[in-house]
Amino acid sequence: MADIRITGLVRQVNDLRRALSEPMTAAQREALRLRIDQTIAQTESILRRHSLTEHHLPGPSRRAYQILKQADLSKASIVTAETRDRPRTGPESVSFRGLGAFLDSLLDDLSLSIASGRFDPRATSQVIRRTADRLNYAMQRDNLLSEQLLPNTRHQLGWFRYFAESEPFAALVKAVHQSLRILGQMIDERIAWVTPLLIHYKPSSYLYSWRVTPRGTRIVLASPMIAFDASLLDILGRQMLGNKASRSTINAALLSAEYQRIARALEEAGGVVERTRGMTHDLADVFDRVNTEYFDGKMARPRLTWNRNPSRYKYGHYDFERDTVCISSTLDHPGVPEYVVESVMHHELLHKKIGCQWREGKRRMHTTLFRMQERTFKRHREAELFLKKLSQEDGV
Repeated sequence: MADIRITGLVRQVNDLRRALSEPMTAAQREALRLRIDQTIAQTESILRRHSLTEHHLPGPSRRAYQILKQADLSKASIVTAETRDRPRTGPESVSFRGLGAFLDSLLDDLSLSIASGRFDPRATSQVIRRTADRLNYAMQRDNLLSEQLLPNTRHQLGWFRYFAESEPFAALVKAVHQSLRILGQMIDERIAWVTPLLIHYKPSSYLYSWRVTPRGTRIVLASPMIAFDASLLDILGRQMLGNKASRSTINAALLSAEYQRIARALEEAGGVVERTRGMTHDLADVFDRVNTEYFDGKMARPRLTWNRNPSRYKYGHYDFERDTVCISSTLDHPGVPEYVVESVMHHELLHKKIGCQWREGKRRMHTTLFRMQERTFKRHREAELFLKKLSQEDGV
């Protein structure tokens, strides 16, 4: 059990990983090295003061501390003639103040005007287009890249760019009309919903959420759900009310070609950001090796990313809805062999290839077929034993 907590170690590792993902000047590298050395020295001083060792730290902090101690900044890319004119603002650090609140207000007004019969599509479309133009101008003026925007800001930028086009805007308006009608019929079934309903198709980390505001009940649905027809919206509404019997239907809809097409278009509108390079392993290289060896080079590359918090209990995850493979940053460590990371990548890509089965309303991922194909990895047993040992140890 951990005996002491030292805050900031995991954040420092995440900052380090982001810094190493793009070229830096020699001065920036030395400043980063100094900050890491200071963090390590401060941590060791605190431990000595309390007569403790690193093994008394909580798991995530302990692993972060170990990563910092073994960080090799000599591998950092140094600014060259080709990269020296790039902006120096750090990755995922820029936001447009008030953009989220403005989007909420816009979508509130959209629902209210449609419900009252006062909707002016031309005026609303013009607001969206002008906002997209202003955001594009700000990006150009400040020489900003998509990867420099905070994730929420990047998704909001993509929303305005995407719905500034006439066809997506028409689909959004149709979806709000349909949602107000279908979900409005369910108000009596949930006392906590109060009128008016405010339907928001917008960037969200959840499929749906709702809360009562002074203006009404705000129901947030993931933007690509504009693809849902009336029957799917009815099922989704009843799922929101607690009926989980048709979860498989909604999950199938999330994997549909139309939903995925809209999701990709929204992501591309905001700028696809992928940070595959770790401090020890590069997920892009890992994917290429596994794809060539086990999928004949035919596997379409999903989005690849390291997770923010090092975990030694779950080493990988495949997100079907976002076509994303997430690998635990615990494995981005000199003590973890390449074949172990490849094994986890192989496991997650099998999820992408095979999909899932539904039985009695429950999703089954690790089917007999899955386990058979998982064992085709040449060092499967060896990697399995390494990960099992890693999960039982204090750290690598």
